[in-house]
Amino acid sequence: GEGKSKCDEVGVQGFPTLKSGDPNNLDDYEGGRDFDSLSKFAKENLGPTCGPTNPDLCDAVNKAKLDKYMAMSSADLAKAIEEKDAEMAKAEKDVEELLKSLQSQSRRSWT
Repeated sequence: GEGKSKCDEVGVQGFPTLKSGDPNNLDDYEGGRDFDSLSKFAKENLGPTCGPTNPDLCDAVNKAKLDKYMAMSSADLAKAIEEKDAEMAKAEKDVEELLKSLQSQSRRSWT
């Protein structure tokens, strides 16, 4: 259905799967499924976090990062995102090549 690609992206394999945290790096919820367990988890872990709408919740390091990005123009921010995306793509390619090399070496050592 509509959400299948998002489920695949964040690792949802069955239902109910509960995830929390940064939408770009969700964590699996491994706690109990009863009301008391879920309520305790929500009170301790969910709610506002450091970000543009809650800068007062940021520590000094993250506040400095936030201020830097908030001061950027839309064009500069888009360029910075493109640069980071390119860095990530290169890193993923490098890892893939390394894995292929290691697999090849492993196959040769077994023969």
